[in-house]
Amino acid sequence: RLRYRSRQMLREQKFEKVLPELKKWIAGLKKSDQDYELYLLEALWLYQDFNLVEKELLFQLLESKDVRVRTAATRVLRYWHDRIPNALALMQKRVHDPSERVRLEAIVALTYFDAKSTVEVAAEILNYPTDYYLDYAIRETFTYLKPQWIAGFNQKNYLANQPKAAAYLLKMAEVSELTKLPQTVYVLAALVEKEGVPAEMKRDAIRQLAILNQKTVGVTLIDHLKRLEQSTGKLDADLVKILLEDTGALKANRAYFQSLITTTETKAI
Repeated sequence: RLRYRSRQMLREQKFEKVLPELKKWIAGLKKSDQDYELYLLEALWLYQDFNLVEKELLFQLLESKDVRVRTAATRVLRYWHDRIPNALALMQKRVHDPSERVRLEAIVALTYFDAKSTVEVAAEILNYPTDYYLDYAIRETFTYLKPQWIAGFNQKNYLANQPKAAAYLLKMAEVSELTKLPQTVYVLAALVEKEGVPAEMKRDAIRQLAILNQKTVGVTLIDHLKRLEQSTGKLDADLVKILLEDTGALKANRAYFQSLITTTETKAI
C-alpha cells in the first residue's frame, strides 16, 4: 500500500518536476542490489503513469532474467506498441519466451496489433505447451483476430509453413465460412473433420483431398479417421459410412478396425 500511495502522490505532480528526480533516482540505484530490476520496473511504471515512453528502459526490462519483470514489461509494451519501433518483432520474441506467464501476456497483447502478420506471429505460440489459462487466451485472441485469418485463407499458401496453426484456426471457422474459402488441403481437411458438416459435403471433400494428395479415397478416409480417433477418442459416423462403401480399404486396414473394436475408450461404429 505504501508503494501504491507513493506512486499515486507522484502522479499528482507535474512530470516536469518528477522526471529529473526520477532520472536521478535511477542513476543512484546499485546494479548489485538483488532488487535492482524491480526498482527499474517501478520507474518504468512511473513513466507509463505520465504517458512518457522510455524505450531504452523498456528494452532492458524485456530482457530481464526475472520472469516477473519480463511479464510486466511485456504488458507495458502492449500499451506502448504504437509508439515503439518494431513493436511486433519485439512481441514476437515474447511469444517464444521460456516462461508461460510471458507468453500469456504476449498472446493477449497481440490483440492490440493490426498488422497483417499479427496472426502468423500469434500462431507461433501453438508450438509450445499450454495450460488452461493459455488455452483460453489463445482462443480468445484468435477469435478477435478472426477477420484477419479468414481473409488470409483467401490467399494462396496462407500459413503453409504452419500446418498446426492452420488446422487450429479452421476448426474455429463456421461451415458457411469454410465453404466460401478456396478449397485447399487445409480447408478440405477441416470440412472432413468438423462436426455438423453434411455427409455429402464430407464425401465431396474426401474425394477432392484424395486427388490433391494423390491417394485413394479409402486411404484418405483412414488417415482422417485415425486422426480424429487419436484427438477425440471418437469416430465420425458419416466418415465410417463412406468408408463402408470401400471394401478394399476395409480389408487393407483390418487390424486397425479390430483394435478399435477391442478398445473400451473408443465407441466403434
